[in-house]
Amino acid sequence: MKIHDRGCHRESQSESRVPPTRRVAAIEPVESVCSEVLVTFAVRTGSRWYRSQPSGWLIWSSLGAAVQAFAAPYSTMGQRYFGFAPVPLGVAAFVAGLLVAYFLAAELAMGPYFSRYGAPPPPPCR
Repeated sequence: MKIHDRGCHRESQSESRVPPTRRVAAIEPVESVCSEVLVTFAVRTGSRWYRSQPSGWLIWSSLGAAVQAFAAPYSTMGQRYFGFAPVPLGVAAFVAGLLVAYFLAAELAMGPYFSRYGAPPPPPCR
């Protein structure tokens, strides 16, 4: 429903604020957030990711960021203000595979890097 006011029009609350030609599948923000979260777990210590348990804060904040990134394309705010469109399942599966490959590459590159430059110091005892 358009409201005309002196030749101008305003959109109602139910209409998107982003033109249909500008709507995009929101895979890039999802991939970006999730890759950063995964690499944080890969490079946070000098040892392999499964040998050192992360803190609860890191686990929960990372999980929260990933859930918010995945939920944004399906939310009203993500669709209305950012122009996100839901991600097709096939594309999401492909990107998930890329994220796993990226994590493994970071994990494999970490060995030669730390053997040459040294591992980071261990965290202080509590």
